[in-house]
Amino acid sequence: MNLNAAVIGWGKSGQGAAGALLARHWRVSAFASRATDALSFDDVADVPVHVEEDAGVLVSAVVDARPDLVVVSPGIPAHHPIFTACQDAGIDLWGEVE
Repeated sequence: MNLNAAVIGWGKSGQGAAGALLARHWRVSAFASRATDALSFDDVADVPVHVEEDAGVLVSAVVDARPDLVVVSPGIPAHHPIFTACQDAGIDLWGEVE
């Protein structure tokens, strides 16, 4: 399986989602809006973490990465532009719980 996922938010939930995807042989990249998010908790091995404070630039980076799936952590607000961008780009989007 050569599927790529982007995890938005790198707290406990985002790292948990990344670990679950890695266990299922997905390739995972993480995107965080604060440098402290990228350094928090225990980093999951082999997951690059991209930090970008500007939401528009972060969204562009995610869409440009062309993931098959975007997983959004619970701390990401419902008005974040990632939701519309994924819909417009035809990228599947799940909440971390899914």
